[in-house]
Amino acid sequence: LELHGNWADEEDEAVNRIRAATEARGGDVKELGLDELEPEAEEEEPPEAESESSEEQRGGERTTCSAKAGLQFPVGRIHRLFRNGNHAKRVGAGASVYLAAVLEYVTAEVLTLAGDAARDEGTRGICPRQIQIAIRKDEKLRKLLASVTISQTRAR
Repeated sequence: LELHGNWADEEDEAVNRIRAATEARGGDVKELGLDELEPEAEEEEPPEAESESSEEQRGGERTTCSAKAGLQFPVGRIHRLFRNGNHAKRVGAGASVYLAAVLEYVTAEVLTLAGDAARDEGTRGICPRQIQIAIRKDEKLRKLLASVTISQTRAR
């Protein structure tokens, strides 16, 4: 069993406490199999002048839920909005990941089609009109967003 940093120190303390309790009861320490957990002889490093930052104490940078799920959309924010809204008493962790994935997929589809529409018109940017054209050309998006009004588009 290899542990690093503070975990190794805590393990040594726990082993010593178990050893002391076993010996106090008159038991044999060897029966417990604690010999395997014997701390290895290591050179102790001198304490650093500066205290470790909280990031170093945690073991590195934080990993967001979005990064764990491989998404760009904010899973944590969606989860918070689920909890704060009047949707349900309890919200599962997977619900926010699923909704973030669906929103990211639909957004990617709309932007891809709108980019194609912009390229067809010969413009470099995507304007609201091109988003509307992209939605109206795709049958599934047209059905999904049938009741949606996009502002700054010319009505047809």
